Amino acid sequence: MKYSKVFFHGLLLTLCFLACSKDEGFVNTDINSSNNSNEKAELSIHVTDAPIDNSEVEACFVTIAGIYLDGVKVEAFSETTVDLLAYQNSDTYKLGDFEVDSRNYSSIELELMAESPDEATHPHGSYILDSEGKAHALINNSVFVSLSSEFEADASTKTEIVLDFDLRKCVKEQDDENDKYDFVSNSKLNGAIRVSALSDTHILGECSSLLKYSDEVIVYIYNKGEFNAENEIQTESETKLQFRNAVSSSKLNGQKKFQLSFLKEGDYELHFYGYDFDQEGQLQLKGKLEVESLTTLLNLVDINVTAQSNIELSLMIVGMQ
Repeated sequence: MKYSKVFFHGLLLTLCFLACSKDEGFVNTDINSSNNSNEKAELSIHVTDAPIDNSEVEACFVTIAGIYLDGVKVEAFSETTVDLLAYQNSDTYKLGDFEVDSRNYSSIELELMAESPDEATHPHGSYILDSEGKAHALINNSVFVSLSSEFEADASTKTEIVLDFDLRKCVKEQDDENDKYDFVSNSKLNGAIRVSALSDTHILGECSSLLKYSDEVIVYIYNKGEFNAENEIQTESETKLQFRNAVSSSKLNGQKKFQLSFLKEGDYELHFYGYDFDQEGQLQLKGKLEVESLTTLLNLVDINVTAQSNIELSLMIVGMQ
């Protein structure tokens, strides 16, 4: 009888353990785990850059040590160093294709490294390379950047997302010549990287002029109703940044063309500003440009962007306010 009682208690404990294991589960932090019975989806993650307003910046390298979806690490991702400035105007660098659970996600987190994984090639993990070949470390310690964005990884199709680093907002300039550039505060950095679909809309524009009104022209795009000229030309205290609420921006190239990429569906405004170079080669705001459409009666402060389309604009600068 004593043996039967011990056996019964042991059996009861075993059954309780199995029941708890079934109900609560063993937590698996690997989002790619083959033990997960959920349906799987293919997720492709890319990075790109909106240009920085500084002619002295030649390259911006970041080392991404980890990617997390809703707090769970993507184990299939390998540590990667990429020059963001090499990928602009819809060009992207693919971080990889990953098998993930097929479901809705609400956040992406990136771990950015301070230390270089290959010091023979890169002196720092994340840094600016200036026009004189000097490297400026952007961070002293690794940081986690949290991006709030909802997207669905669907088992029936490949999902492709783009992490758009707006370096104009990500990087601040300092007075120290040996360490002239740093990332902005973590809270600002979180808001300086957009998450878009690879298939989102692009605006392709050509902006000619009969007269030269400025050395450079930069186009800023805003969500409709969010542009206030008086506020936007003011410099932000930490970053000395102007036009801080712009969704994105683009500088006219040598062919007078610009591109604004990965725009979500909605209504937008375009605003054009001229800049001149000062004696030190830095761009200084000159004024707002008056721009008209050459082909249609397009209202540049009321542009409707539909999903997965390209908008082509033919414009002319007719004056400066």
